[in-house]
Amino acid sequence: QSITNYDDIKQIIENIGEPIAVMDCICRKGTDLIGEPCKKTDLRETCLTFRRGADSFIEKGLAREITKEEAFKILEGAKEDGLVLQPGNSLHPMSMCICCGCCCGVLVSQKMLPGMAQLFATNFYAEVDPSICEGCGTCEERCNLDAVHVENNIAQVDKTNCIGCGVCVPKCPSGAMELVKKEEETLPPVNTMATYTTIMDRKAALAREEKSFVC
Repeated sequence: QSITNYDDIKQIIENIGEPIAVMDCICRKGTDLIGEPCKKTDLRETCLTFRRGADSFIEKGLAREITKEEAFKILEGAKEDGLVLQPGNSLHPMSMCICCGCCCGVLVSQKMLPGMAQLFATNFYAEVDPSICEGCGTCEERCNLDAVHVENNIAQVDKTNCIGCGVCVPKCPSGAMELVKKEEETLPPVNTMATYTTIMDRKAALAREEKSFVC
């Protein structure tokens, strides 16, 4: 699963192409229906789709077309509420989910696994400057993956679970939290077709290995 931050997504949206459409988050609609509404946000219309994907959802009446300015406004609301940006895993994504750790099927399931950061395509991790950290707990509260905890009045980041989404950074009152770029950059496939081709190739390779082992 691909992860981006709020600084990088602005450039992506600027060059994404049109149309842009927005629809209700199916995960939050689901938790609303069972009487367990989202604990992170009141936003519901947050899932974005682009180009051919947008055309398809608009035609089916499942999404409405919006401008880039409206998309940026949605992103500002998501940033304020501390939501995670999950674009499609390609350089030119056709969709992007804006997620929370209490409703999103992907995040909820991955939180159950140890070392979940390795399951996400991300180029950053959060880091704390202990010399100025006030131990207020804001970052711990905003983290959707339970990767930040305050110990002895200093925030601690578990890098094995931090996916580098950056929601902990903008609300840090002392400026102690920052995103650090990893030494090795992960570049996503060029487009959605390349993404699925890569997945199929890897599955085929695993199947051949399994068959060879059985024989």
